[in-house]
Amino acid sequence: MSELPDTAAWQALAARALEPSAPASHAFASAAMEHLPDSQRPVLHVLEDAAGGLRCVAPLRHERLRWHPWGRMASSRWGDFFFFGVPLVDADAPQRALHDLFDGSRRAGLAVLEFCEVPAQGAFMQALRDALGAGGRKPVELARWQRAVLDARRTPEEWWRQDIGKKRRKEWSRLKRKLMEQGELVFEVLANDAGADELAAWMDDFLQLESAGWKGRAGTALACTAHNSAFSRAMMMNFHREGNLRFWRLRLQGRTIASMFGFIVGDVLWLGKIAHDEDAALRRFSPGVLLTIETTRDILADDAVRFADSSADPNHPMIDHIWKQRLELVDVLVPLPGVSVARFTAIAATERAYRAARAQAKRLWHRLRRR
Repeated sequence: MSELPDTAAWQALAARALEPSAPASHAFASAAMEHLPDSQRPVLHVLEDAAGGLRCVAPLRHERLRWHPWGRMASSRWGDFFFFGVPLVDADAPQRALHDLFDGSRRAGLAVLEFCEVPAQGAFMQALRDALGAGGRKPVELARWQRAVLDARRTPEEWWRQDIGKKRRKEWSRLKRKLMEQGELVFEVLANDAGADELAAWMDDFLQLESAGWKGRAGTALACTAHNSAFSRAMMMNFHREGNLRFWRLRLQGRTIASMFGFIVGDVLWLGKIAHDEDAALRRFSPGVLLTIETTRDILADDAVRFADSSADPNHPMIDHIWKQRLELVDVLVPLPGVSVARFTAIAATERAYRAARAQAKRLWHRLRRR
């Protein structure tokens, strides 16, 4: 299950998939398979058709202990850098692909599958409900929330006037003017034909900037662990070779003060991570906001992008004011064939209790930290 499928067949499946998915793409998942440790690396569930093509590629993390007394679980949530849990499913035969995925997972000793951060009204979720409904089963919803997205079919001018209020337009324009008074301010975009050395320099720049801020102090910056650093470099290099990496930065007097990257699968762009200089003298100009505004204009001018996903947490204090559309996401639990209703109900109840306890512990930790 963990062997990498043929690259061309993998990319062909991504091109005709029921729903685009960056984490299930060759560029992303192959880098994870090479660089992430066993505890974070997914198992690739790969389903082929009679002609040797692919019907499904589903990177799933096989949970060792969760919830072992009632049966093993595999989740589409894996790695530290997680934002989307839809597998690649052939749009020409989605029901067959999902039934084969269920049967193969059951033969592998699994009792349930967990799909995290999937669009609630997306094509994959509808196909999942249909496939389960044919057997008299249905998924159990564990969580539902919204995050900021961007309809990229508009012009930059339409977005600026329609989505951004007059007060914020005035304030952000004022911040940009004030920052320009500090020296030469340049917005840069990495060229699609940039060489490997230039891309490496951009990545070095980003990783250094991110690790110098609060993410570095919290241990969540990509450069904080060797495997995440190696994975991110390989992943971005893969997307760049395909012409699907987007990299932006804001520089003041030749020094990077904000940087962000994203990647495209199909006609959808996902934002990756953002980093900005947290020096007090610069923070008052909100360089992360100014970079996101320029990045948004660049995305809206990009003919390859129809839709952009912020990949952000719900109620994000920055991107929610810049991208006004919302995507509803869900986490769902799926019973596999042969798993009794009572057994699946026990697993779902235990998972809900686990999530509630984890959320309470997180709230307590933040409360103690503030004190």
